[in-house]
Amino acid sequence: LELRDQKRVVPALRKLAETVDGMLVVEMNAGQMVEDVRLAVEGRVPVEFYGRMGGIIPSPEEIVIALEKMVKKDVAVAAEAY
Repeated sequence: LELRDQKRVVPALRKLAETVDGMLVVEMNAGQMVEDVRLAVEGRVPVEFYGRMGGIIPSPEEIVIALEKMVKKDVAVAAEAY
């Protein structure tokens, strides 16, 4: 992100991280933005990545499946904690 974008986006991501249990970064590449999101939220929530390369746009169904996997993963981690 360019500096002018960081001043707007980073605070918004940090604020959002206070209200969610995790974030899914959906990209049409190999994950260039996921690390930026992880840095922005400063470990407040888990950040997962779903990407498609070659100009292939992820379908809504694929995104829902990725979100469902995130939820199942979080439930499994929570169950192990008990």
